[in-house]
Amino acid sequence: MRPLDTEPIRAAIDEQANGSAQLTLALHLAEQWRDKLIASDEALSDWLTEHPDTDSQQLRALIRQARKDAKPEKPGEAPRHGKSYREIFQLVRQALTPELP
Repeated sequence: MRPLDTEPIRAAIDEQANGSAQLTLALHLAEQWRDKLIASDEALSDWLTEHPDTDSQQLRALIRQARKDAKPEKPGEAPRHGKSYREIFQLVRQALTPELP
């Protein structure tokens, strides 16, 4: 048998494992930001300071709609998460990880 250079194979395996962990971390961070943005106006100011390229008008409208959707229609019902809740997540995820589709 001829000797093989295993370093490229090991590097590819490490990249796959670490890349997956980094993606998971980025998604958790996006979820945290989404929840903070919906919960607090101060979080919106913090977000816009850190990410000035964000369309603030669109983000404000999405937050407003998500807050409206989260209010239960009847007492005792669980809060709902509508389309705007998911759109905030997508906007935040795209800002945090622009290299992802």
